[in-house]
Amino acid sequence: MRHANSIKVLVTAALVLLIAALGLGIAVLVKRPGKEEQAGSAAESVSLPASSGETAPEEGAESTAETGEEPENSGETAPESASSGAEEASESTAAEETENPERPEDLTFLIDEVSDGDLYSYDDMMEDLASMAYYFPDRMTLRTLGETADGREIPEAVLGDPESETHLIFQYTMHAREYINSLLAMRQLEDYLLHYDEPVIGETTYRELFEKVCFHVIPMDNPDGVMISQEGPEAIRDEELRDGLEAIFEYDDDHGYVKGSREQYWRRWKANARGVDVNRNFDSGWDSYSGHGAPSTERYKGEAPGSEAESRIILALEKEYPVAACISYHSAGGTVYWDYGSSGDIYEKDKELVNIVTMLTGYSASSSVVTSQDAAGCSDYFVLELEIPAVTIETGSGSCPLPAGDLEELWEENCLVWPSLANRYGREN
Repeated sequence: MRHANSIKVLVTAALVLLIAALGLGIAVLVKRPGKEEQAGSAAESVSLPASSGETAPEEGAESTAETGEEPENSGETAPESASSGAEEASESTAAEETENPERPEDLTFLIDEVSDGDLYSYDDMMEDLASMAYYFPDRMTLRTLGETADGREIPEAVLGDPESETHLIFQYTMHAREYINSLLAMRQLEDYLLHYDEPVIGETTYRELFEKVCFHVIPMDNPDGVMISQEGPEAIRDEELRDGLEAIFEYDDDHGYVKGSREQYWRRWKANARGVDVNRNFDSGWDSYSGHGAPSTERYKGEAPGSEAESRIILALEKEYPVAACISYHSAGGTVYWDYGSSGDIYEKDKELVNIVTMLTGYSASSSVVTSQDAAGCSDYFVLELEIPAVTIETGSGSCPLPAGDLEELWEENCLVWPSLANRYGREN
């Protein structure tokens, strides 16, 4: 799973030469042992209690040609009791001057072979994050950024130097049915932790790359929504929220938004447990964006910008740290959205970021202006309101939720992203 065949290695080398020619300063990712050489298996995985061209698909949505549905978007509404953001985040692991506990030689976190029928749940992720934080306290800090309407913690993994002047935000699975990206985030975390002192770019290790940069990784921004997509409304514990979901189904059915069976409707759920599309809950074009007029599976922008816990935690991170870029992972389409209508210096910075990401992944670049994407999204807000470079990476192809068996391909396409962006933005310090 770890790396592609020899043909892909040659292609990657060619991309690196092209990137170098553009002056972007990105080097070759060292080839690591294939999955057959990796120690560990599903049965051996550590388990600990939680301790401490073409018409582009819509941004944050699958192609309508593939799904037969109208384009997707995301947003959600936070309960009054939800955390106000990262400034209230609680640390569960200290990463400074901490010795790692003794680790098994065959330590792994994710299932090495993931089949199409497997589901990687919120609980699975939280267990893996707790194990990672326990075994690698000097490489990763685990924090809780906020709490969802149904009382689930939204975790954040902090990598690198928190005192750095350069911070990057990586957020995954803002749209519920796109939970394949949470698996990808955990795969990226696993590689970082298990190969921390091995060469990853040329002779440079993860440890060296992250000395001057800090990553804030939110592997599952919308856990309530993921639970609905994976298990249906019964997965929501709060009775009032469950009743609200039934009312949302009736509203969507009355307005022709229900495609297929009831079961398919819940599997295709995008919003949070309050029926807000989180990626339509940001204050950039929010006033003029119409979308759906009431809580829905998608395209309802919420009662106000930043009304949702899932959007507020990202806004709070930007206020807490000097953020140099924000990368949002969605599915599907194999494209990277950028160009939100900016100009001047921020346009050039965003262009550089999209050039790096498309060269590394092999995905196409799509202008949000040219493809008429919906407003009020996370990347729109960072670029247009904060003047911080941001892109939306649409992984995979087909109708979401994508099968877990697609992880290997997504990993091979995205394995260069973290080390290369750490290399690029770390050079600014």
